[in-house]
Amino acid sequence: MNERHYINRDFPRHGMRPMSTDMDLVAEIILINHLNPKVCWEIGTGKADWALFINQYMNISPEWHLTENFDWATTTNEAIMSYIPDNWPKNLTDINNHIRKMYKKNKKEFKYTLYDQDILKIQNNKLVDLWRIDCDFENLDQSIEHMLEYSSDNVIFFVDDIIPSRCINRFVTMMDQVRRGNLELVWVGIGEAAWTKPNTLDLPNMYHLFQKSAKYFRKFSLIDDKIIYNRNTAYFVIE
Repeated sequence: MNERHYINRDFPRHGMRPMSTDMDLVAEIILINHLNPKVCWEIGTGKADWALFINQYMNISPEWHLTENFDWATTTNEAIMSYIPDNWPKNLTDINNHIRKMYKKNKKEFKYTLYDQDILKIQNNKLVDLWRIDCDFENLDQSIEHMLEYSSDNVIFFVDDIIPSRCINRFVTMMDQVRRGNLELVWVGIGEAAWTKPNTLDLPNMYHLFQKSAKYFRKFSLIDDKIIYNRNTAYFVIE
């Protein structure tokens, strides 16, 4: 049996279709359930399927804050239009309707608030434990700085489409935060990666968590003692 069999058996999607690989989703669940974030923001939520899916397999039921600006729904860029689903939401009502439909199937509590504003314009009165970034920004560096200002000590950032052929600027910007000493890389997946504040996770001692879940991955490893920006760095890799 291969990794896909075990993932489909243990993490069924129940109609949710997050635009992430199965192995990335499982790795994210491992990291999230180790940290148990209570306040989660997804920037560029689309239909909210990533948040819905992750919520289904979390140890707790956090509060979700989901933002979408609907640029994709009105784009005339043919390259983008070629992989946008026909039923992509065009407004907050569409997202609400989809969430309610999924809730009827899955039943697990999903506490959420929707926004159609730029993250820089949203006033947040609670420190954030999890950020997930899946959209383009006019000024990504400024937006990351803003998010860091409202982040808890145990925050984790998940960033989608980090491979060079997609949105390499996202990976470069996050690694610049590593260079500045604000973040450290903790995981690199098929199409996504994760960062935390320095020394948040004891990665060598977390190896057993990935080892217990080895059947879900073709291969996983802990890259240790690599020098990045003159510092010893460790991070998990799955493939």
